[in-house]
Amino acid sequence: MHWHTRKVLSWRAPNTMDSDFCVEALEEALPRYGTPEIFNTDQGTQFTADAFTRVLKEHEVTISMDGKARWIDNVFVERLWRSVKYEDVYLRAYETLAALRAGLDKYFRFYNTRRPHTGLDRRTPRCGVLRTNGVEERGLNPMEISLKRGSKFRGPLLWNNMILALAGGVGGARLAYGLAQVLEPEALTIVVNTGDDFNHLGLHVSPDLDTVMYTLAGINDPQKGWGIANESWSFMEQLERLGGETWFQLGDRDLATNVERTAD
Repeated sequence: MHWHTRKVLSWRAPNTMDSDFCVEALEEALPRYGTPEIFNTDQGTQFTADAFTRVLKEHEVTISMDGKARWIDNVFVERLWRSVKYEDVYLRAYETLAALRAGLDKYFRFYNTRRPHTGLDRRTPRCGVLRTNGVEERGLNPMEISLKRGSKFRGPLLWNNMILALAGGVGGARLAYGLAQVLEPEALTIVVNTGDDFNHLGLHVSPDLDTVMYTLAGINDPQKGWGIANESWSFMEQLERLGGETWFQLGDRDLATNVERTAD
């Protein structure tokens, strides 16, 4: 958890008491959100284990631990667990570990993006972004930024709860892809041009929508900027032999997209 914003950065729901799951959660959060100056935990064996503390030491993070029986030292996390139990777990009474994990995934998305917090003036944890060398730290206020600029943190503060991007063509698809690399899915909405849609060979063709979709999926043709990489063209070759219209090129896998869209 990021203490200032109450944002849950990473989590696990294990069925063992070893340290592996804690290390996994830590190693997931560090590359995405950057290296903190201080990391606080209680004195549980998972957090005092060498496997866990070694990761923090390798990243030169100062290790902080609660005093014995001092739950108030980590009151934000204690309050989080109360919210998780009373707002989700106790109400749903999950019967399997798989159901618990699926339910917690939904809850933490709700907690981070939609649940207001009184300590944040009724805002959600997704209230601001500090860009630091390609990673992000959310919710820092201007005073904290001025304090941190003498240390590891650099970058502009973006006070955006949601970004709406208008995309069309290859350039719009690349813009959408770039934004998707630095924003969480819940923070980005992409509206794609459909003004150039048309009917062809009985199919509803949406060129800009497909270009954006293929680009975000990482399967677009990098040379052309549109279509699917390593596409095959058996359909178009046969259509040409039959004397059909071939002025608009539809690769075999691209054709499947258009058939499915039209069927819906």
